[in-house]
Amino acid sequence: YLLLAALTDQRVLLHSRDPLVAFSAASALRCLLAPLEYSGVFIPFLPAGLMPLEDARTLLFDCSTPYLIACETLLVARLGAVPDVAVVADLDRGAVHKAPSTEWFSA
Repeated sequence: YLLLAALTDQRVLLHSRDPLVAFSAASALRCLLAPLEYSGVFIPFLPAGLMPLEDARTLLFDCSTPYLIACETLLVARLGAVPDVAVVADLDRGAVHKAPSTEWFSA
C-alpha cells in the first residue's frame, strides 16, 4: 500500500519511536521506486526538535506537494493528530492510516 501511495504521488508520513527504523523505512521505500525518481519532497528523518511545532504542523498538514517524510512518533504525538491528507504508517505497530483522498484505491 505504501509503495502504491508513493507511486501515485500521495503524501506519505512514516513514524516510529526509533529514529533508525523511521530513516531506514523511508530510504527503503524511496529505493523501491527505482528506476523511477521520487519527485516529491523527501525528508528521510525529521527530528521532533528540528523546527517549531507550528512549522512542523504547516509542513505535514498544509503542504501542497506530495511528500515522503519519516519522523519520530513523539512529533506526531505533539501535533495531537495525524494529517488527514496523508497516508500515515505507524512503523512500531504496523498500522497504516489511509487518507480520505486515497479512497479510489485499496490494497
